[in-house]
Amino acid sequence: MQTVSIISAFVFVVQNETEWLSFLRQCLEFVGKVSELFPVEVFQMVLPLLESYSQIYLSLGDIVTVHNGGECMLSVQIVPSMEML
Repeated sequence: MQTVSIISAFVFVVQNETEWLSFLRQCLEFVGKVSELFPVEVFQMVLPLLESYSQIYLSLGDIVTVHNGGECMLSVQIVPSMEML
C-alpha cells in the first residue's frame, strides 16, 4: 500500500509541474545519464557553468530585501542612459 501512495504522490507532483520545470527536470536527468557514461568529461563541462551561475545567484543576495512577513523583493535602480535624456 505504501508503494502505491508514493507512486501516486510522484504522479501528482509531475502533473503539477509547469512546462518549464518539466523541461529542466528532463535536461538534468539527461545530464545525469550521460555522466554515468562519461563522468570526468561531464564534470569538466559542467563545473565552469556551475561556478559562473552560482556567482550570479549569490550576487542577487545584494539586491534582495526582506520585508515584513518574509516577503522578498528585488531592490533595483533604473539609471537612465544619455540617449533617454
